Amino acid sequence: MIVLRGIRDRLELAMIEEAIDEKELAFLSQLEQHENEWVAFVEEDGAEIVVGSGKDAVEAARDAEEHGFPDAVLMKVRPFDRGFIPANAS
Repeated sequence: MIVLRGIRDRLELAMIEEAIDEKELAFLSQLEQHENEWVAFVEEDGAEIVVGSGKDAVEAARDAEEHGFPDAVLMKVRPFDRGFIPANAS
């Protein structure tokens, strides 16, 4: 049974890797550089690109504006060693 579980896990991992394209992997690679920071990003040619970052959203937005992207989307990159379960907002 353990052998079958290992094979199934490898197959699931392979399926996930196939579902993620190179543009998504490039974006994830950029996010790795900004663990526990805020990032500003835009979409260009079907790919998300980090255009600013900072310790808070204001700093990330300012950095993006300085690079010519005043309408960038802001996102907090959470620590990679912890899970995050959002609270119910209703």
